[in-house]
Amino acid sequence: MEPHNEEQTEAWMCQRRQQLRNQLEEVSGGMAMFGCGATDGLPLEVEIKFLEHVLSFELAETTTWKRILAEQGYSMPAPETLSDEEMSVEVWEVIQRLGDLQCYLDFTDHLSDQELYKKLYERLDEPTEDIRMIPQGSACHLEMLLSGEEEDDLIWLKYFADEKTRQMWHQEFNFQLPAHREAPYDRDHLLPHPPWPGTE
Repeated sequence: MEPHNEEQTEAWMCQRRQQLRNQLEEVSGGMAMFGCGATDGLPLEVEIKFLEHVLSFELAETTTWKRILAEQGYSMPAPETLSDEEMSVEVWEVIQRLGDLQCYLDFTDHLSDQELYKKLYERLDEPTEDIRMIPQGSACHLEMLLSGEEEDDLIWLKYFADEKTRQMWHQEFNFQLPAHREAPYDRDHLLPHPPWPGTE
């Protein structure tokens, strides 16, 4: 039944909010958390839209970025079918197509074009949420580091972390810092970025 006045509208929205919370509790196996700051102070209408988006995301079927790209008319060639020169061209084709889909790469300057292409060929086969669940104004980031593996940590500290961050790691984690070096490649500043103020 559609609400006909302000009092009925508010009652309907409260009912809808609780319905969405119950659904999220069910799909999360009781792990959904509310009242932790994410929706504090939001108008009911805004909170409902937020919960609807979260529920849609939770219910979305998983896919892969390769499958998403294929649906857009692009099939990523296997690395072994390409020469080094062809991979240097093709990797930018992949990067641009991902950017067009609101998916952006980070931390790639330690990798050659060929290394990056091969890494992407593997990464883009990993399950991901349906691209249609990425709302306008949001983005997906594919980081080529920060996997939690020590090797990635060392590469990040060596090439990407600023000195303040390096010293924090050393002090807080008693981490033996690698000597800082300039990254061997200069690609990251050319990568597509989200079209938001301060990202160009």
